[in-house]
Amino acid sequence: SEPFLPFTAQKLVELFGLEAPDWTQAGNGQLLKESSSIGQMGLLFEKIEDEVVEKQLNKLQESKKMNEAANAPAVPMKEIITYDDFAKLDMRVVTVLEAEKMPKSKKLIKLKVDTGLGHRTVLSGVAEHFEPEFLVGKQVTMLINLAPRKMMGIDSEGMILMAEDKDGKLKLLTPHEGTASGSTIS
Repeated sequence: SEPFLPFTAQKLVELFGLEAPDWTQAGNGQLLKESSSIGQMGLLFEKIEDEVVEKQLNKLQESKKMNEAANAPAVPMKEIITYDDFAKLDMRVVTVLEAEKMPKSKKLIKLKVDTGLGHRTVLSGVAEHFEPEFLVGKQVTMLINLAPRKMMGIDSEGMILMAEDKDGKLKLLTPHEGTASGSTIS
């Protein structure tokens, strides 16, 4: 039983008082000597409670989800653009000065940011991913030359750029070191 029940086999070895049997002794009917005493019998198998089974099933499901997410294909690339198209984008590092959830919206956070060229208001659909307090003081990447767009009666004057992982969770695009607000991204 050792190859498929190693712990139970070890308990039996101890119960019968055998000294480290090896495979050459398999089938030997003389392993137990006459008048050998048997140790105290205990449980060979423990009952597995429903909570333990449920915990292991949840662990397996979580592992399965993580594996599926890691192996999910990336979002397909958008159409090819020219360098001139790219050069039109003005992306900069900005500092979030204020952040508050928008009333009557589950997704929008109203941000006041320092662009290095002045302060702007941006509405960003990140409320399901970040608390407003977390964003205050963070340096993030923003597309500052996007035409203003009226949302919920407020002009949003740019777009905060984010990365979305395979699980749909948003990640801030931040410089690895603090930098001046308005620093250009090229």
